[in-house]
Amino acid sequence: MEKQEKKVSKRIEFAPSKSNKQLIIPSKYFLDDIRVTELEYYGITPDTTLEEVMKEEPSDSSKFNEWQIKVSLVKQRDGDPSNPLSGIFEF
Repeated sequence: MEKQEKKVSKRIEFAPSKSNKQLIIPSKYFLDDIRVTELEYYGITPDTTLEEVMKEEPSDSSKFNEWQIKVSLVKQRDGDPSNPLSGIFEF
């Protein structure tokens, strides 16, 4: 008998940016209706390295955007100045 993997419900709520009220950005993240941080939502732990994330590059184009966000978050967490999204989201 195969073990079935539990499906996790993922949800993001959006709100206006503090610096530009016309810009709607992600503001709250939920896994199974429990509020989590953005890093937790994307499965990033303090031990997650950029090299690990780069190896996860999906071949499925529907998963590519989420992977790009994950790469940017790890770069931002690690203080990479080449990250194009660094400092863009303010709540």
